[in-house]
Amino acid sequence: MLLMLKDGPVEITSLLCGLNTSRQALLPQAKVLEETHLVSKNGQSYELTSIGELILDRMLPAIGTVNVLEENVDYWGSHDLDFIPEYLLKRLDELDPCNIVEPDISNIFELNEEFIETSKKSEYVNSFVSFLHPDHLQIFLDLMDRDVDASLIVSENLFEKLREEYNDDFRELILTKSVKLFLYKDKMDLVSFSINDHCSVMRLLTKSHEYDSKQLVCKGQKALEWGQELFEYYRKRSVPVTSFEK
Repeated sequence: MLLMLKDGPVEITSLLCGLNTSRQALLPQAKVLEETHLVSKNGQSYELTSIGELILDRMLPAIGTVNVLEENVDYWGSHDLDFIPEYLLKRLDELDPCNIVEPDISNIFELNEEFIETSKKSEYVNSFVSFLHPDHLQIFLDLMDRDVDASLIVSENLFEKLREEYNDDFRELILTKSVKLFLYKDKMDLVSFSINDHCSVMRLLTKSHEYDSKQLVCKGQKALEWGQELFEYYRKRSVPVTSFEK
């Protein structure tokens, strides 16, 4: 009932319809809310009091977090979330809506197709990764011919691998300044995180630090803002790479 009143007064008939309940069931509960000064009655309508608005403001993040977690609680509970700074972990409700995508066995190591396609029409593409799929590199190579703000943060182990196996490709990216490359020297407790104008994709490690092919895909303005804050957290703690020379 409090949620239904968050945008202003609502008539009893609308409350009954929205809550799918009867007048006999609603009125005693509404009276309790009146007695605790959370709602007030004006004719045939109810509205939030100042205290009710305060309580609801505190409730909404908790409700949002439940919405994010409830459908995928086993996934969240079995994966390592230590890579998320505490201030963002407390705002997990901002990831609603967020879905788990499980690739079929033939695509178990492939990148998310939606992310690849939306990156082609995005103004920015940012990633931080401890594992780099060849297609991930191709995304950044493709961005060289577009006016796209692109940044890639890599773990220290991955950086050494890139110098050995992809030296020419990444040297080209650095020389043309098409992609800003950063080195994150601390422990990176996830497989990858990527974000563009349209969605973000996370691949988390299990709590035992095993690889998992499932992808966490989040959309919506708040989810994108949350994702950009997460990326900036890692970028500010990373070192710009200007050369691949040892």
